Amino acid sequence: MENMNEEKQYHYIQKYFIGYSDVDKNDRCKLSRIVDMLQNIATMHSKKVGYGTKRMMEQKMGWLLLIWRIKILKYPVADEYVDVKTWSKSLKGLHATRCFEIFDEAGELLIVAESSWVLFDLERQRPLKIPEEMTNLYGEITREAFDTPTKKIQETLDETANVYEFKIEKRDIDTNNHTNNSKYVEFMMEVVPDDKIITELEVNYKKQTVYNDKLKLYYNDGLGVIKDENGEVCTIIKYK
Repeated sequence: MENMNEEKQYHYIQKYFIGYSDVDKNDRCKLSRIVDMLQNIATMHSKKVGYGTKRMMEQKMGWLLLIWRIKILKYPVADEYVDVKTWSKSLKGLHATRCFEIFDEAGELLIVAESSWVLFDLERQRPLKIPEEMTNLYGEITREAFDTPTKKIQETLDETANVYEFKIEKRDIDTNNHTNNSKYVEFMMEVVPDDKIITELEVNYKKQTVYNDKLKLYYNDGLGVIKDENGEVCTIIKYK
């Protein structure tokens, strides 16, 4: 930690270099890469407190993401360093809430984010109550990332909307043998107009998908709903 003030505001801080492969054709950091950075720092904090990926896999547990809420004030660009800072806001019952802030080297706030997770039994395929030991190790800082509460997305789209069909590939799968959460943002970006600069992103994860699943993304300007072959909703994405 950099100082006592930051110790009170954050649980973990990591510096990142934004490389050429991280940005799009307009030299803005890709949305999926921003999600990757946030996911990575959450994993690093977990490792620091003793619940890294290896231990979680050995205990057949994993963190499954339920919600992303991200506000972009300014996009990082290639060849700059950013500081990604995170704090665990709450771990109660089955759910954990984690918040993030990303700053540039001058200390300007670029991105604010909040996420909701559930601890999952990978063998029995069901949620787990978060152990008290885990709650104590992660800690809690009751500081809000946003002025308004984060809520589930209520909007829906029917089958009269635009449709983009795709299949889950090997490159999309993570250590939980499910499609990694950042991949859904990549799928959505395939249908977002090139001139659209997204400043707010919300993602609700409803159902896991795996290798070879065939999916359909129903979309219009500002909303996307991903469904499986049975018509069940897997993910809802809303953006401005």
